[in-house]
Amino acid sequence: MQKNYNPILIVSGEPRSIFLEIFFKTLNKRLKSPLILIVDKKILKRQMKLLKFNFELNELQKKEVLKSKFKKNKINFINVNLYKSTNQYIEKCFLVAFEILK
Repeated sequence: MQKNYNPILIVSGEPRSIFLEIFFKTLNKRLKSPLILIVDKKILKRQMKLLKFNFELNELQKKEVLKSKFKKNKINFINVNLYKSTNQYIEKCFLVAFEILK
């Protein structure tokens, strides 16, 4: 992790939304702080394939996030498996984000 910048946590939200398409299109913008996406890995890969994006992935473990090395030009993410209910999935994603913020 860069010494002067804290990571930005992004919760992907509703699996059927256009969020990931917007996220992929903005990845080429230069940011000082690394981004960490909280998302289901299967959804992330499926959307990349569907939208014809080819980013490398860097999966992080939530317990090790602040000690992790963030990769430039890769999507840094924490995997949260999709539950049967999207509400439960979104809630779990936010809980992971809050745990990291503590």
